Amino acid sequence: MLPSVLKSVRRVRLSEFKRFESSVLMISEKSSKFELLNEALEKNKTVFDLTFGDGATTEHLLNSNHKVLALNNSSLSITKLDELESRGTNFVGLQGKFSELPKLIEADNLHSWVESCDAIVVEFGPLKPHFKMGRGLDQSLNEPLDLRMSNEGPPAHALLANLELNSLTTVFSKYGSVKSSKHIGVGIIEQRYLNQYIRTTKELRDYVRKCCSEMELFQGPDGPQLIEENIKKVFLALRMFVNNELNEMKFVIKFARTVLPHNGKFIVFLQTEKEKKFFEKFLFEESNSRNDQRVWEIEDKTELEDGTWMVYVTRTLQH
Repeated sequence: MLPSVLKSVRRVRLSEFKRFESSVLMISEKSSKFELLNEALEKNKTVFDLTFGDGATTEHLLNSNHKVLALNNSSLSITKLDELESRGTNFVGLQGKFSELPKLIEADNLHSWVESCDAIVVEFGPLKPHFKMGRGLDQSLNEPLDLRMSNEGPPAHALLANLELNSLTTVFSKYGSVKSSKHIGVGIIEQRYLNQYIRTTKELRDYVRKCCSEMELFQGPDGPQLIEENIKKVFLALRMFVNNELNEMKFVIKFARTVLPHNGKFIVFLQTEKEKKFFEKFLFEESNSRNDQRVWEIEDKTELEDGTWMVYVTRTLQH
């Protein structure tokens, strides 16, 4: 009896289990993110969602009775943006990058939205639609080493093919805190002399892994883990550089500082500890450089289940 029952039960493939596991993690991740948003925001507010992505955050805010102005920088999300815009007057969707926001607001005459803005929500780094572009943003896949989230600027493989050693070292160390960045840069340039260029994510992973495995710093029982962490830092550095992410981050902070009123909420999601440090540095750097009474107060910093960070900031007036 038991063998016949077992035969009738379809075996679950590993790939199907991984898809199920991924969907469970996604639900958990969204629940945590949305719960934090609910705690930070009161009802019936005007919220600027500056990273539309797949539209999930915007949709949650609309369902929570907020008015939402959303900014989308992925061509893959335009249909979802149009769908939400057709539902009613509580939503406005714009297409562009952070630094284009003032121009877009002016073009669509959205000054009343700016005047009523109570909160800004933004997620730095690539969003779900960007990972579907086939540009190497998911470094676990073997894809072209592009790393751009738009069509502007040179792709990452072009930087590796053309930057001189000092520039390569600066990109790796400043943007990613890559260990042994100069040694990695020297190897890349030596490969160019042999007409060996890094063009895919796999080639970059394999090169950095080989380069690090030859160094004393990465020996010992923790060596493999340290190497994998360094690979992630190399990808992070290149991604942030080709997308001009630090300047875009600075712009968002200045925009929030200009637009948000007293007790306005600035809710920021960051994908790595490095990006969180950049954000906090720029936040107070910009505030301290101006002689006025408006200041930022960090209410909370929370690490989510997927390793990303939420930083919850309030705009206040000093008395």
